[in-house]
Amino acid sequence: MGGAGASMRQEPIEGIGAIPRIGGRGAYFIRSTPELVALSQLPIWRLPPRVALGFQFPLAVDLKTLQTSLNRDLRNCGCEVGAIAMAGGLVFAFLAVWREFHPSPSSLLRLLGTLVVASFSFALLGKLLGILTARLAFLWKVRRLLATIRNANSGGTNVDMH
Repeated sequence: MGGAGASMRQEPIEGIGAIPRIGGRGAYFIRSTPELVALSQLPIWRLPPRVALGFQFPLAVDLKTLQTSLNRDLRNCGCEVGAIAMAGGLVFAFLAVWREFHPSPSSLLRLLGTLVVASFSFALLGKLLGILTARLAFLWKVRRLLATIRNANSGGTNVDMH
């Protein structure tokens, strides 16, 4: 499967025939409004790893900035929210267990075990929440772009996407 065509594969997306994927990482190349509509209707677990906006329209929208923002949302791994949640979980667990802490080996093991379990649990929950909010922000921006396009096509005023 070598050659120039090997870097662009066709992947089926509901609502349209296919959106070309660019390169090995699978960036979806959005060339038209119907492809943007199809992208906006994907469930959050089927969103592509990257998008490239490849069409022009007369709007007050900087496509390069919007594409960068969309790809930042898609790449967001949730680590920032996970770290904050882990720190909160550590504080919460420490305060919950500290009042029953006695200077003994079993009490120390219970404190450490609770801290490990709480920090891992809160970090995982925070990470999932961070990914979810980033994916929802991506879909919100795509749908906002579609609303802006529809508004411009119906003769309305342009809406700034920032």
